[in-house]
Formats: sequence, C-alpha cells, structure tokens
Amino acid sequence: MKRFALAAALLLAAAPVRAQDTIAAPADTVRLRFGWQPGMTMRMEAEKLRTRESANGPTTVRMASTAWTSVAPHPRGLLVRTDSMRWDELPDALGPVGEMLRSLGSSAADPATIVTADGEFVGLNDPAALRAEVERALEPMLAEFEAEVPGIRQMMQGMMSEEALATAAADEWGAMVAFWADADLELGTVYALDDTIQAPGLGVPIPMTLEFGAMERVPCTEEETQARCVRLELNSIPDQEALLQAVAQLMGALGPEIQAEMEALKGQLSVETLTTLVTDPATLRPYSLEIVKQSTAEVEGEERVVQSDIERTRFFYPR
Repeated sequence: MKRFALAAALLLAAAPVRAQDTIAAPADTVRLRFGWQPGMTMRMEAEKLRTRESANGPTTVRMASTAWTSVAPHPRGLLVRTDSMRWDELPDALGPVGEMLRSLGSSAADPATIVTADGEFVGLNDPAALRAEVERALEPMLAEFEAEVPGIRQMMQGMMSEEALATAAADEWGAMVAFWADADLELGTVYALDDTIQAPGLGVPIPMTLEFGAMERVPCTEEETQARCVRLELNSIPDQEALLQAVAQLMGALGPEIQAEMEALKGQLSVETLTTLVTDPATLRPYSLEIVKQSTAEVEGEERVVQSDIERTRFFYPR
C-alpha cells in the first residue's frame, strides 16, 4: 500500500499553470501573438521518459507516439483536433496501464478542443463522449486493482469527470499557447507571478509561484539558421502545504491505511515543473515543447522516491 500512496502522490504533483494577463513591457520586446488559421496542420512526435529512483535503484520507462493535429473554423473561434494517433513505443511492462493507453490511442472519441480567435481556451468539443471513452479504457485496470484498493474507482471517477478532462485539456493548451498569448516580454528578463490553480477533480486550490520569460531568439528547427523563433521558459512551483492537502483529499477514498500514510508524508513532498517552448512569436506555432516534472515523496521512516517525468514533443509542418 505504501508504494501505491507514493505513486498516487507523485501522479497528482506538478499540475500545469493557467493563462496569464497580458504583461506590458518596453518597446524592445518579444511580442507573442496567436495566429493559428483554419487549414493549418502539423505532425506531432512525442516521447515520455519516466525515471524513478528508490531503495531498489533507478528504473526508466519510455513511451513514444505520433499524432496529427488540424485546425478548422468553429462558431466560437477554432476547432483544434488531434487524431490518427499511434503508439511507436509502449512497453509491455506497463501491464494494465499500457492496455488502457493502447485503448485510448485507438479510440474514436472526439478529443478536439475549441479555442477563440485570440487563442483562449473555450472547452472540449464533446466532453461527454470523451469521458465515456476514457471510462471504457479505464475499466480493465480498475477491475484488476479494485480488490487491493477498494476506493480506486471512486478516486479515478473524480479525476476523469468532464470538468477534470476539460481542465487537463486547458492545461495542455495553456502550456503551448494560452499562457503566452498577447504577452510582451523583454528578451532575457525573468518575470515572477503568483497564481492559484484548481487540481483536477478536487476542490482544493493550490497557490503557485511562477517564473517565466523569453530567454533567447533561436532557429525554429535544426535545419534553419535564422533565429526567427524564441525559447520560452516557465518554472512552476506549487505551495507544498496546499499540494499535500490536495493529495490527502485525493487519497481519502482509499481507506484509513492510505490516509495514515498521507499523514506520515506531510512535509515530505516537493515538486517543480520546468516548461521549455520553442515557438514562432508571430503566430505561436510551436516547434518543440519540453516539460520536466521533478517530484520527491518520502513516507517518514520509510523509502524515499524521486520521480522525474520528461515529456518532449516536436512539431512538423507540411511545406
């Protein structure tokens, strides 16, 4: 059970951030503007590395996938749809979790999002159908773990609600576009911002400290020489006490043994997330996105687990 409590705490950690208000800056700045248009398409090649260090030594799992995104007109702005997803690498060692991911990858549910013409997130196109598909994909995994962890179904249902799915989609769009849209940032300057996010499926607000900036002008791709893109960085650190409260609430459905372990975990959970985006400032068309989440959890007197999640995505556009 201790391993499950630690794993669940690490999974909840490092929630992405929300969009910011426009920040005024001097004239010699990087002006970030949204310019996606109907008919735009891009291929996304993504990989995720999860490294976990514990008393048993380090373990690393790699997953890789390819998908295509298209942009179409919508009455409220634009419809951004990602489909034709395939897994290029998905280890068998993931067991029922891997089966769930395979099922979601082959799903016919509509994961499209609606955004405004200015790049603000509006919502999911069909949240009910997406939730039904996620629940269907989760069922075999829940059935396998439910005997050992009776409250896991209740916990996962809260995290897979339509509201939670919309929050996850908004966070993903925010890291790539919405957080940066309409910001004017002085090149090389690091800005600081305090924000509060709502963890998906929970009612506990989590204060965040954000440090971000346009760090340098860079070529958009390895083949280019002209520095027409910009490298943006965002470092987000959640308030540790509020994060622990959110984790404790999430674990509350899993029974008294898990709750006791959460008490022992207090003061022993730390999280930091660094997002690096290479994008065209004139349109916010991304070329690479890297999100590194470093989480440490330790039950008092027991094992210490350090988990590093690295998600890298490269974007390719037809010529």
